[in-house]
Amino acid sequence: MDLSGGERGLGLAESATGLRRLHDCGFGLCLSDFGAGEASLELLRALPVDLVALTAELTADWTAPDGDRRTEAVRGALLGLLRELSVRIIATDLTGPAEAARAEDLGVTLASGGEADALAPASAAAAAVRAGRRR
Repeated sequence: MDLSGGERGLGLAESATGLRRLHDCGFGLCLSDFGAGEASLELLRALPVDLVALTAELTADWTAPDGDRRTEAVRGALLGLLRELSVRIIATDLTGPAEAARAEDLGVTLASGGEADALAPASAAAAAVRAGRRR
């Protein structure tokens, strides 16, 4: 199941109850557009999230070669939190081999976008982008 923060029609408590039931039945939950709008830390706390898809803006900032101290601190804290919660990470809109390799180095589990436009393991997406082929 893919949940975007802006799509929540019910209150968080009602949504969490229903989503926990579905999760207990074997459904996975992906929180899309993380880093924008209502896709917040509160959702990570309240919902049984299995995957987080980072916004393209967040992915671009994090994979830039010359990130500033604040960006690196936020990136490190959030990635550490996601690892602690056993949440897999999807980097979206990777545009080149440097971004794909950096995302892989950061521990991103899955990647999409650009040359690697199909959702794939980050290592495979990085290899596909480096080789200049679609995946």
